[in-house]
Amino acid sequence: MMKWTKKLATGITVGVMMLSIVGCSSSSSSGGSVLEQIASRGTLKVGVSENKLGFALENTKTGKLDGLEIMISEQIAKDIAKKEKVDKIDVDFTKVNAKTRTSMLDEGTLDFSAASVTITQERAKSWNFSSSYFNDPVSVMTKKGAFPTGVKGFKDKGSKVIIGVLLGTTSKDALIKYAKETLGLTNFENNVEFKEFNTNDEVLIALDSGVVDGYCCDYTQLFAYKTNKYEILGETVGDNFEPQPLGIITRYKTATDGEDKEFTAFIQSEIKKFWKSGQMNKWFKACGYPSQKAPTDLDLKYGPYHHGKSE
Repeated sequence: MMKWTKKLATGITVGVMMLSIVGCSSSSSSGGSVLEQIASRGTLKVGVSENKLGFALENTKTGKLDGLEIMISEQIAKDIAKKEKVDKIDVDFTKVNAKTRTSMLDEGTLDFSAASVTITQERAKSWNFSSSYFNDPVSVMTKKGAFPTGVKGFKDKGSKVIIGVLLGTTSKDALIKYAKETLGLTNFENNVEFKEFNTNDEVLIALDSGVVDGYCCDYTQLFAYKTNKYEILGETVGDNFEPQPLGIITRYKTATDGEDKEFTAFIQSEIKKFWKSGQMNKWFKACGYPSQKAPTDLDLKYGPYHHGKSE
């Protein structure tokens, strides 16, 4: 009897739990705006760059993440708390890579990604972008002395130069454009082969073992991984190219109830405020980066290329 009662109680509990889950699921899709949901749970869920010096890197002394993307996100959390009139909103940071920074956003695991996502019109067809919070050029990291004349010297190797890039990034296109349009290497693609990887660690292992000859990525990312074994062609011969405007992305195409325009506009207004007040360049200085000029599209209410359109 006791055993049966226990089963019945368990069944009732499961039933109650299922009803509760259904209720929660229903309320999450219609439980107020994104800002209200963040305030209600007391947590802002943010995707940040994976171990990127100056942007999001774990401090070995404190165990906490430090860097530009951390500072921006924490200030946004404070401003949401003020706007929604709650005491405090914590930030739950998740390290993401070029693939998961959008997939986790689509799944609803993140409220936004501040993870070195380059602003492009094509990407804006799927996600909303804020104006740029940093302009980051692309470069190539190789073993020391491998290409003393830089990208121009790729043709002199005698065989195809293998360049590693991260899956889902714009680095490959940026390098090809630079080689053809700036350096005049019209046959560049005949001398180069690109190999895609999912994570920075995978590319670095490939570079170290000789599977690839170089790693093409954002300069700040390469700077974080440079050791005595490697050199960045942007530093040795000036091969920095295609400055990449990095923006915060929010969900719109995969949102259950469509875009939350209030949240889109709020994030854009935050980036505008950080630039106009001079706070953004103060953060740059704290992270070891030189000052930059503010982007010219800060007055756009919903950010650049809203829904893939120039507005």
